[in-house]
Amino acid sequence: CKPGYLVRASGSLKIVQLLCSLIAMGCMLTARYKHMTYSDLPMNARLKFFIFVCIISIFSCVCFLFIHISTIARTTPLEWALADTVCCAVMFSMFVTGSALVMDAALYYDRIYPEWASVQVMDG
Repeated sequence: CKPGYLVRASGSLKIVQLLCSLIAMGCMLTARYKHMTYSDLPMNARLKFFIFVCIISIFSCVCFLFIHISTIARTTPLEWALADTVCCAVMFSMFVTGSALVMDAALYYDRIYPEWASVQVMDG
């Protein structure tokens, strides 16, 4: 067990990534319009993609935290820092795509529902 990883910059950033993913997923899951939840809204596949990205990010964060804290990273010949970097780059591109899809859906809702505040997609 190597708990010192959590106090280094890479471990702290991984925890921050985990927290941000949890917050983003929580915000998206509470998005609603009057009596409709996010899954009842039109274009909900875009919102569901963002939730999927959050879940994948949470899963990868937990996996890499476990790998770096345990002895797996030291006992296997795989370059875990490179694997973590590639995973973060993929998550970054997925978050950018998911965020753009959510913003497009928010602008669509703004046109369809006149009393809609586009901020409702983000903060419920």
